[in-house]
Amino acid sequence: CLHQSEEHAYDLRGWRYSFVPSFNTGPLSVMFEETCAKVETSCPLDPKGVLYVNATVVWVDFSLCTIAASFNPKFLLAISLNWGMCFVNALAGHVMPALLTKSYNPGAVQSAIMAPMALLIIQRSGRPLLCIAYGIIGHWLLVMGVKITFKFQTDEALTMSAFMLFANLVLPLAISHHVATKQSKKSN
Repeated sequence: CLHQSEEHAYDLRGWRYSFVPSFNTGPLSVMFEETCAKVETSCPLDPKGVLYVNATVVWVDFSLCTIAASFNPKFLLAISLNWGMCFVNALAGHVMPALLTKSYNPGAVQSAIMAPMALLIIQRSGRPLLCIAYGIIGHWLLVMGVKITFKFQTDEALTMSAFMLFANLVLPLAISHHVATKQSKKSN
């Protein structure tokens, strides 16, 4: 919640909703140069797209993974996988760009706190490399969702929500279930 507040409410400079323009002109925007070359609107991000991603990932997917884990321990790793997503977002999306550009970006301060906390959580999962790899894959799927939306002019809400549901709900639950089943077979 604090991370999203710094990005989408008021950042530390007192600027309101500065994440979208900051991202669109920041160092990570180079991933979308080809995608945005012929686009006249806010690209690659706009407030609606960010809403679809954040509402789906943080408020739906992460919550449903936690609920699933509370009912079935085979899904416990899904929570750590989601923290892998948070770790990659904090480190690669905020802290590293801030250090490389020697400038603030909305979400960077909270990410400097979230990254070590996320690292601690994923280390305790016993599968930190899997969690980090998942975080990278999850972000790659996010980038692909944005690119597909622009390239094929698909419905932004449907495309981004579908990509995020797959990347941050279906995928971590499937990985968690697979790992737990594999461990269960080894112990028998």
